[in-house]
Amino acid sequence: MLTLHILSLFSVLLTLGLLMVIMGQYKEMEILLQSNEQLTKSKQMAYNKLQYEIDLKSSLQDLKTKGEQVLKDSEAELTKLTTQLEGKTPETSACQEQLKIKIEELGPLEETVNSISGAFKAKSEIWVKDIVDLKASLTAPSPICNYLKDDKEAMKLCSTQTISN
Repeated sequence: MLTLHILSLFSVLLTLGLLMVIMGQYKEMEILLQSNEQLTKSKQMAYNKLQYEIDLKSSLQDLKTKGEQVLKDSEAELTKLTTQLEGKTPETSACQEQLKIKIEELGPLEETVNSISGAFKAKSEIWVKDIVDLKASLTAPSPICNYLKDDKEAMKLCSTQTISN
């Protein structure tokens, strides 16, 4: 019986040992699976980052190409406009000279206009004064009425003259 006990104890110990080995392997498998998941996530993140960098590089390259093309076009346009500007310089000088001539011609004409305007204004003031004086004399009684005697018809005319005006 002792052997039986020893054998059963040995088999229990062996079973417990095997159970420990199986549990260790299970735990190790869980650790390996977690590690595998982390590696997969890291790999995906690295891939996404690499893809982003590739797309960014491609976009930057496109922008660079477009920028270089715009620069070439702008330089060509600048050259063309510079040539046109050089062609316009004599025209501008000619226009400036014509402007100076016209300004010089305009000076005496402005003086003439100013003198004529001054003379017209002076005459105008005299005419206005004359008109005011004439209106005043029309409203005043005529000196002839002082010489009329008692003629009623004539007195009527003198009184209507002062009233009507």
